[in-house]
Amino acid sequence: MQTGGSVMKRTVLVADDEQTILKTLDKVLSAAGYSVVLASNGKDALDISIREEIKVFLLDIVMPGMDGLQLCREIKKKIGQECVVYALTGHVGEYDVESCREAGFDDYFVKPFKIAMMLKMIAAAFEKVERWKKSGKSK
Repeated sequence: MQTGGSVMKRTVLVADDEQTILKTLDKVLSAAGYSVVLASNGKDALDISIREEIKVFLLDIVMPGMDGLQLCREIKKKIGQECVVYALTGHVGEYDVESCREAGFDDYFVKPFKIAMMLKMIAAAFEKVERWKKSGKSK
């Protein structure tokens, strides 16, 4: 993907404490052409997000230690609003849309999620990030 003369790396960070979810998303996203970085907890995901230039995130809501809501807040605080963060949840009633929005999530997927829809949303997220970069509003 070209952005102002440079190629934007299309990396997605996936944070989930369920190994099956991590392996599945790694395989699916890699096959779709994305570079994938995996984290099994919120602290590791936050550390990675600070070290690497990642603009698209898939975060499980319920993880040991730092949950996805707090992780999203920290990512938005440290990276800025120029990233797209999606929630992954199997707990629809426990974490409502309002809680996700207040934390800074752009949208959410309920487990089990539809892979085709997720791929469409991730592609749209990178298009959005590219527009921000072209307009000079991205870091």
